Amino acid sequence: MQIVTSLSFNGQCRQALEFYQSVLGGELRAFPYSDAPPGMPVDAKYDDWLMHGWLQIGDQAIMGADMPSEFAPNIDKPKNGFDISYHCTDAEEARRVHDALSEGGT
Repeated sequence: MQIVTSLSFNGQCRQALEFYQSVLGGELRAFPYSDAPPGMPVDAKYDDWLMHGWLQIGDQAIMGADMPSEFAPNIDKPKNGFDISYHCTDAEEARRVHDALSEGGT
């Protein structure tokens, strides 16, 4: 069994998953809204946003999607009560990942 964290974004999903991929490696599969089934009620301005993103890293994964405000009215509000943990047995690799993920962060 695998439990996968899914992250919601407001237009930054591809950028976020590509960043995680640059740090953690893995294979990214990205499906923009422009590939949605015909008749899906999504404004064309969201065509480049990701309807579904999947970053496979070994036997683990992170999912993500851009959520237009029509589907998620509170998407632009700050999120609370949320964490993702990264576990590693190699101290050097753990430091590399920590440094890369925290660069420019607050």
